[in-house]
Amino acid sequence: MKLDIIEDKENTLFNRRELKAVLESEVSPSRQEIMKLFADKFSVDFGLIKILGIYGKFGSKKFNIGVNIYKKIEDKNALEVRKKKDQKIIDPAEVKEVPVEEVKEEVVEEKTEEVKAEEPKEEVKGPEEPKEEVKGPEEVKEEVKEEVKSEEVAE
Repeated sequence: MKLDIIEDKENTLFNRRELKAVLESEVSPSRQEIMKLFADKFSVDFGLIKILGIYGKFGSKKFNIGVNIYKKIEDKNALEVRKKKDQKIIDPAEVKEVPVEEVKEEVVEEKTEEVKAEEPKEEVKGPEEPKEEVKGPEEVKEEVKEEVKSEEVAE
């Protein structure tokens, strides 16, 4: 990957550096890869970097990248909106590697627990309510006629 800085502007009002760069890469770079590139190049912590966007064109190996690098974490937290995709990015040095065997054992244990929990249970049926009979339009007309006759007789 080749990183070229197009614009480097110091914004003293917000205590940050605003960078625009072009990255040449065979595959689309992940947010974590870009943060690692900028953290290494400018010797800053991962928490101080905010990636504004990664823009690439179809079929092109060049990606335009917008990045803000803050001087203090408090400045970044006060100005930038936190998004889920930014919260998922963590420092690769903090990630401890777990052997694959341990992960497989944990997955097998979880699946056996799920199977035990899904054993068939007896269905409990409550008392059934009697269903009302649905009357057709002819039957309704006859009932109305009978009610009208009974009212006339009562008068």
